[in-house]
Amino acid sequence: LAQAEVKLTKKLDLPLGSTLNIRVVTKSQSGCVVPNDTLLHKEDGLFVMAYIDGKFEAKRVKELMRQKDRTMITPCPTEAIAKGSEVLLAQLPVYGEVEVKEQ
Repeated sequence: LAQAEVKLTKKLDLPLGSTLNIRVVTKSQSGCVVPNDTLLHKEDGLFVMAYIDGKFEAKRVKELMRQKDRTMITPCPTEAIAKGSEVLLAQLPVYGEVEVKEQ
C-alpha cells in the first residue's frame, strides 16, 4: 500500500508534517483456525474428519483465510477432529467404530 487516506476520529497533538505509523486491516473474517493437516481436499469440497459417536465422519467446511500452516474455516467443528496426512484422513471412515485415546 503506497498511499492511503486516513480520517481521524480525534485530534492528535503532533506538529504539522509529523510521520505517523498506522496499521491497516486488509481483511476481517469470523471463524476458527485449524492446522492445515486437519483438512481433507476432495473433488466436492473441503472437509474435516469429525469424531462422532465413535466413528469419523467427513464434515464440509469453507476456507476463509490461509496462512502458512493454519487455515481459518467455517463452520467451526464442535466435535474433535482428526489430524494427519490427507491419505490417512480419507481412510478414517473405512475403519468404522474406533476408540480414540487422549495423549
